[in-house]
Amino acid sequence: MPVQAWESLANTGAPWQTASGTTLSTAATATLSPEGTGGTGADPQVYSFYAGQVIRVRARGIYTLGSTATNITFALYASASGTALSGGTSLATAGAMAAPVSVTGLWWKIDAYIQIRAFAQGTSTATAYTHGEVSIQTATAAGTTSNVQMWPMPATSGPTAASLDVSLTHTIGLVGTLSQATGSPTVTCTQFLLEQVN
Repeated sequence: MPVQAWESLANTGAPWQTASGTTLSTAATATLSPEGTGGTGADPQVYSFYAGQVIRVRARGIYTLGSTATNITFALYASASGTALSGGTSLATAGAMAAPVSVTGLWWKIDAYIQIRAFAQGTSTATAYTHGEVSIQTATAAGTTSNVQMWPMPATSGPTAASLDVSLTHTIGLVGTLSQATGSPTVTCTQFLLEQVN
């Protein structure tokens, strides 16, 4: 008999599918994806993990940069309920990306997979392997791949292996960092999807 497969959106409803995330506009690290009040993980989307589980992450957004050189860093995190997302467990980081200057409302996107490769019954730890890529639009002209740059997530060495305490519920979300704030740079996450694909 063939293997039965299914997909399900893990972060349905408000606020994930009814609003964009908070715009990042300071030289700081902050939650980009739509989250519960204060981005604390008070509304976890993933209630349990199991060996062989696969979660697909798709994030989309826009960015605007002034004439000052700016690096943007994207990272996926998992936080236990009640813990700020950026204070949780890092799943994968793309590294600081030198974005083009003097651009307005260009798009970025992230595609990644989280695999639960190890989970021992009776323990509180699962090993999550995360691998993906970040793409950003660098110019407004359409129809050419030269106007898109891509970075791996994580930056080197293949998937990031992270341990999660599965005795707690978790929120999976996206954080971002701007290297500087001159010229009013902004990064906004307009869509954040978590799909359980098996």
